[in-house]
Amino acid sequence: MTVHRVLAGRPQAVHPTALQLSWRAAGIDPRDVEFSIEKSGSPGVAALHVQRLADEARLITTLPEPIMALVRPLGGGTFPDGCRIDLQLSTRGGPATDEFVIPSVDISGTGVTTLFELAPEAGVWTLSVPLVEGRNLALPTPGTPGPLPAVDIDSLPKIAKSAAYRVRELAGPTGQLPPELRAEIQVAVDRSASMLPHARSGARATLLELIVGVNAEVGVASDIPVWQLGRSVELVPTPLSHISNSAYDALLGDVPQTTGTLLAPLLDATAANNERRVVFVITDGAPGDLDDLGPVLDAAQQQGTSTRWHVLAFARSVGDPAVARDPWKDELAVLRPLSSPVFSFSSVTPGSGQDWLAQTLNDSAAGRSAMRQLISGLGLMRGVAR
Repeated sequence: MTVHRVLAGRPQAVHPTALQLSWRAAGIDPRDVEFSIEKSGSPGVAALHVQRLADEARLITTLPEPIMALVRPLGGGTFPDGCRIDLQLSTRGGPATDEFVIPSVDISGTGVTTLFELAPEAGVWTLSVPLVEGRNLALPTPGTPGPLPAVDIDSLPKIAKSAAYRVRELAGPTGQLPPELRAEIQVAVDRSASMLPHARSGARATLLELIVGVNAEVGVASDIPVWQLGRSVELVPTPLSHISNSAYDALLGDVPQTTGTLLAPLLDATAANNERRVVFVITDGAPGDLDDLGPVLDAAQQQGTSTRWHVLAFARSVGDPAVARDPWKDELAVLRPLSSPVFSFSSVTPGSGQDWLAQTLNDSAAGRSAMRQLISGLGLMRGVAR
């Protein structure tokens, strides 16, 4: 027997003979997984010449047309966190037995996932595993463009992993953001004295970890440039990533570098015209140069910037019950006139106690809902058909 490991984006030739398929679910009861083999390009239409051998086994006897194997949660919705599918195919009746092993597929947060496609081509069958940019671990073929540097979901810390799954849920049934909506993610961290409580409580570190998870599903690079924001703007030499995340908040420290925060210098430093970019500003209120921002943002739009800036503030604003009762308590209301295709904002109501934000976003139904709401407020899914 010859064993072949089928990598995403690397089509594999298969001898045109019967194939026995076996699959196994982890993190979920297999009875809660709807496994189907359908005609390619025709979701819901069963493929011909496929026999059911057992709940987790099929026999593909012949291949008159391209087919695809898919999994969906039984009853609809999305798969819960920590779900994987392992799958292999073995030839039957050929000159030799070949086994094709497809690496474990993380289906968490998706409503439908295509595991592989099989097509008859020029005397062979071609087996392909879809390449999901930023999610697959396949290496690029030499001389050709390759996928985003891989971030194995299992390598992400707890908050980041949950954030990645919530992005998948928000992105639609396949859990994939269209390539044209992916962006370079950058972060700017307010280093003023008023941010000290959020640094010392761990809330700042939690937001950084969340952004690492968001980047794993939305970004175009595994490293995230970070800017220190105060009276001026300065790039931190070490980027944020799933590798540096655990020590990153300590790298920033909690010593304030300024008594005020200006945003206009960051806009000048991060504006781009030739690549889609989103810059998250972690702060605790409106910047000190509010009057200067309108003209700067107008100029950026007139110049055709492809950058969007999003202020994510520890502040009371829309969605806070206190603001719903008394609108005058909205601490970010002054930013509303600046809202545009290139500028947006959202808030996290400050809590109390150590690690209050991590506890708010914990692994529970309420925590996942809070995480989903927070990420939805970032506006990353603009343009995604729901």
